[in-house]
Amino acid sequence: MKFGTQLATYVGDIQSEPKVETHIKNWIDSNTLFVDQRYVWRVGLTTAEEILRIESQIRQDLQCKHWKYWRVENFNDAMRLIREFNKHPHIFKSVLNDYKGKGAFLFVYKTLIPNGSFFFHTLRS
Repeated sequence: MKFGTQLATYVGDIQSEPKVETHIKNWIDSNTLFVDQRYVWRVGLTTAEEILRIESQIRQDLQCKHWKYWRVENFNDAMRLIREFNKHPHIFKSVLNDYKGKGAFLFVYKTLIPNGSFFFHTLRS
């Protein structure tokens, strides 16, 4: 097999892989139960240096059910994904965002709705 053919096959394989967006949506869908509506998804953005600190902070919280992060191509793609995910009614921005660092790590976790939040009261009425 010639090098050009190998390269074309390799590039074709890369293009046929699912996008990060698809991986995130599939992971959220597979871990979402609508029976228990006490939990919401939080999505955030950070740098490579801060992702482990944020992970340890979230995992120490006993109310956190799921945690995962993905590397996105660049900051603009990550911001586009955050805007798209925020259109969903059960996905909110995380308070642990780091927009100033312009990172490319998108993290998603599932946690309990705080008792004092307005969203908690709308589910209970």
